Amino acid sequence: MNDELARGWPAARALFATEARLLVRDRRTLFTALVLPLLVLPLMFGLMSWSNVQREERVESREYLWAVSGDAAALATTLFEAGEAASAEPIADDASTAPEIELRRIEVEDPEAALRAGELAVWVEALGVEAARQRLAEERAAAESEQRSESVAEAANGDGASVAEPAAVPNLRIHLIGNRDASSTAAGALRERLDRARLERRAEAFEAAGLGTAEQDVAAIVERRDLAGPDARRGARTGRGAALFL
Repeated sequence: MNDELARGWPAARALFATEARLLVRDRRTLFTALVLPLLVLPLMFGLMSWSNVQREERVESREYLWAVSGDAAALATTLFEAGEAASAEPIADDASTAPEIELRRIEVEDPEAALRAGELAVWVEALGVEAARQRLAEERAAAESEQRSESVAEAANGDGASVAEPAAVPNLRIHLIGNRDASSTAAGALRERLDRARLERRAEAFEAAGLGTAEQDVAAIVERRDLAGPDARRGARTGRGAALFL
């Protein structure tokens, strides 16, 4: 066996040397394999860096429109204005990197329709205590009904949708379109300002009256509600990935 391998090495070396000479003589292959990547990769990374800088500049210079609806709209507006005036650092986990952008509130008849049409970047649904309790109770009943429609095994395992117990504080629901960069950016910045205001109010309440805080002075900000469909979100992710190769 070793003798056969020893006799095969000269042939393998000769074959390798022949292929190497052919490769060296083919200038097109050499250019594609060696020279072209050295030219294209720096250009690609430079364009990506320039694109990111341009996007950040557009984000910071653009004015984002938002609207608020519900019986606690005055509370949401007051919190937003207090958050803009606050000088605290960003504290929300999902908004810690949100740039300082300009948000302007406008009045619209149908905020959800305006958001879907692109007329708004973000919409805040502000529910008072009773409205929040009613809405959460309805969502809980719908979730329980959906769970009962599943198999007995799934119901026994506690699978299915679940909704938190009705809260005893106002709810601020931030609605956005997740596959739109402008909507996601505005939602993060808006959430940051609201969180700033809530911390400011909490600190003031502790200083003035210890632990006693009225329900009407505090609002629970419910998780962001993405109105974009699953297909739209998948398409947005695919588009961002494909942009790296263009």
